[in-house]
Amino acid sequence: MSATLLGSESVDFRDGRHLCWHRANSDNWALLWNSFKLDQPGRGSYSLYNIESDPTESIDLIGTTHTVVDEELYGTTRFAAVERHMKLLLLACIAEGVDR
Repeated sequence: MSATLLGSESVDFRDGRHLCWHRANSDNWALLWNSFKLDQPGRGSYSLYNIESDPTESIDLIGTTHTVVDEELYGTTRFAAVERHMKLLLLACIAEGVDR
């Protein structure tokens, strides 16, 4: 990640890869997958944002049914499937206890 931040390498998260991180000295974990960001501020609670259309993260999409999903990027048009998959990815990161 430092190579990306320093500009010597670019990362395009639109190719299906995800990024998971843990905020130091807290139980807060987050996952970035394409334009969606899933936060887990504490055990069992989640917030989900489309950071492309909502960069200030003001609209929590957890449980919504009207969110449009790009089938080419996510392999489905069902937002509930994307939400479920992101939660599973985040739980895998937490179980491993490492940042990706």
